[in-house]
Amino acid sequence: MTKVDKPKKDLIANLLLPTYVKDICAFLRRVGFYRRSVRNFSKIANSLSLLLSKDIPLHFSMKFEGVFTKLKGALTTSPMLDPPIQGEQLELMCVMRLIT
Repeated sequence: MTKVDKPKKDLIANLLLPTYVKDICAFLRRVGFYRRSVRNFSKIANSLSLLLSKDIPLHFSMKFEGVFTKLKGALTTSPMLDPPIQGEQLELMCVMRLIT
């Protein structure tokens, strides 16, 4: 498994807690690129997305800060997939679904 690039890791790790709706949108756009690399990304980011709805007043609580920190941590430590190494044994698992 490869590691997250250090410049990108530093950029994400140094992000400040968003305080405006515009900042939340920018953060979600920036980290949305990595959504396939983080397990349960949509579940984690959902509470941040709920802050963007018009029916909910914008209130930054400790829960919001915890979710923001959790998402940053997942993005800076998330392993990425490597291509198979030439000459090593490769195990391929698949699921077949029969359509009748």
